[in-house]
Amino acid sequence: MFPAQSIYLKLSEWAREYGDFYSLKMGPEKIIVLSSAKAVKEFLDMRGPSTADRPSAHIPDQVHKGDSLVWGRYSERWKLMRKTVHAILTPASAEKTCSIQFAESTQLLHDLLHNPKLHFQHVRRLSASVIFSVLYGKRVPRYESYEATSMFNLLHAGEHLFLPGAQLPVDMFPFLKYLPEGPFIAITPWKKKCKDLKEMHQNLFFGSLEQCKGRIERGESAGCLMEQILERYQKEFGLTWHEVGYIGGTLLEGGIDTSTSILQMLIMLLPCYPEVQQKAQEKIDRVVGHDRIPQRDDIKNLPYVQAIIKELGRFGPPLPFGVPHATIQDEEYRGYIVPKGCTVFQNQWGIFHDPETFENPDQFWPDRYLLTKYGTKPDVDDSFFRDTIMFGAGRRICPGMHIANSSLTINVMNLLWAFTYSKAKDPLTGSEIPIDPTKMSDGFALFPLPFECSIQPRSQKIADLIHKHFVDAIDVFTQYEDALQQEDKEYVARVRSDLI
Repeated sequence: MFPAQSIYLKLSEWAREYGDFYSLKMGPEKIIVLSSAKAVKEFLDMRGPSTADRPSAHIPDQVHKGDSLVWGRYSERWKLMRKTVHAILTPASAEKTCSIQFAESTQLLHDLLHNPKLHFQHVRRLSASVIFSVLYGKRVPRYESYEATSMFNLLHAGEHLFLPGAQLPVDMFPFLKYLPEGPFIAITPWKKKCKDLKEMHQNLFFGSLEQCKGRIERGESAGCLMEQILERYQKEFGLTWHEVGYIGGTLLEGGIDTSTSILQMLIMLLPCYPEVQQKAQEKIDRVVGHDRIPQRDDIKNLPYVQAIIKELGRFGPPLPFGVPHATIQDEEYRGYIVPKGCTVFQNQWGIFHDPETFENPDQFWPDRYLLTKYGTKPDVDDSFFRDTIMFGAGRRICPGMHIANSSLTINVMNLLWAFTYSKAKDPLTGSEIPIDPTKMSDGFALFPLPFECSIQPRSQKIADLIHKHFVDAIDVFTQYEDALQQEDKEYVARVRSDLI
């Protein structure tokens, strides 16, 4: 029986029993689970053209009509959309986003300095603001902004709708799709949920796109990525308006999930592993000190911080069982025939928490990446690993990984440099409030459940630098604030009047 909860844990438990390549049967459907870097490389990377499809899924298709880069089937239309994304999401384009990424990171530090109890919201705002700025040329100055609240509501609704086992299996029992919504609402609740989610997509994705279009028509382009697509989408790329809208929407969803997950994981783990925090801050103090804020070039002189970033992705992979692939034709692998149309899971959690591959895999131990390139045991063959395995495999690998890596580097360095993280204390008893790093959300993406912790600036010098750099960042922020809603404009004006 396919689990409805904690899917990644059950898939990994079965991998310990049945190996890194096993199959499951769900009605007429067959599922293949890959739980090693070797199986991922051999079956998904090396057979990219024949494993790049997605399973046929009625519910997601009702929402995006096949135009989602994540859920869309492998087709000429999908390849054209993907080619468009590759044309704009280059390493060079990622470099151009550094100024807004640094500015937004400075606001994260400022928000944590003045209201550390809301760290969950501050990280979410940061993730939303970076990706909205890069894609649509408009930032998110507060968590209560329309774009942030709408985006996280949308992500929450999508997870509950698309997660395997969350709804009645309409793809296994096709007659369900023909039942009218009204009298059968109790067994077809997904019909209304699809309509609601589609409306959320329409308002957020296409509303943001219309703003980009308006700026282009007024000759006020912000130079953001979606404006670049709009200027080329018909004549050069041959895309429809609907396809362009879902290119932006897909990049929004993927970019926000990954960075939010990993940065919240960092804040949760540092109080639990004070020796990691102390070691990282000693290294940062030698390179950066307390007289300036870290710069992106500092990372090359901070191998332990690089190790922390890698260990965060290993300890808590943002997509623990990936997004399922599907085979386009019959494939033979290890003497077995994997039939056409078979669903294939890349079990990230199982790969990164395999005790045969990693020493004490359930411990947060960045030092493993100082001992071996991929953090594996010294006697393990790591030739099948790659640095980007967290971002997927084959022709479905995340196209936004350059921007994601840049954002993670900037923010992990800044958060370690700026604050001391410890367990919060009960105001009545004075005893520490425990943090359980195994308590995670149950969905496609992995997030820590809400927790309390203490976040304090490491020195007054650092606190003063945070304030100074937040003021200096205003010039960058204003380039992305033309389209702010009135409530956000008033909020920004209040905050900046207090700074002066």
